[in-house]
Amino acid sequence: TTLSRAAWICRAWLVLLIIGQARAASVPEGFVDKQVANGLNSPTAVTVLPDGRVLATQQNGVIRIIKDDAMLPDNFYAVQNVDSYAERGCLGITSDPNFAANHFVYIYCTLKDGARSFNRILRVTEANDRAVAGSEYVVLTLPDVPTGVRWHMGGALRFGADGKLYVAVGGHEETWLPPET
Repeated sequence: TTLSRAAWICRAWLVLLIIGQARAASVPEGFVDKQVANGLNSPTAVTVLPDGRVLATQQNGVIRIIKDDAMLPDNFYAVQNVDSYAERGCLGITSDPNFAANHFVYIYCTLKDGARSFNRILRVTEANDRAVAGSEYVVLTLPDVPTGVRWHMGGALRFGADGKLYVAVGGHEETWLPPET
């Protein structure tokens, strides 16, 4: 009947929900699912330093550091003049392949200067769980973001096997619709 069929459907959904939750909570053998930070504001990227510390970039330009499975109370760094409108902001972070010797960290951010917005790759030097004051170095400034463009700013930073820094700069698109073909 209709009631027993509805009850059967509800039970089936409940079983699927329980199975789905069990699968979502499982992690591969040898890994542990553990929350090590909270209170981040729109996190966009993380990088793991060679010694196991984690840098977490937030869209607003504040970079936090996680050490020994706990977020430290002080910021690692706060990028100035960040344009965090829509998909803009601090979007990428990576450490130098020679980090153990030079302590360089690279950051990809959308910055603003008056009405002008642009993406930039910055480098800072780490010491004692913070960026060294005055160590910010401009690696590359990309062309201005066209007025009104909100989406697809890119931001992924990775070093290749050749030691070169590679960056995904995005498509700087305004529409969420695909182009007509």
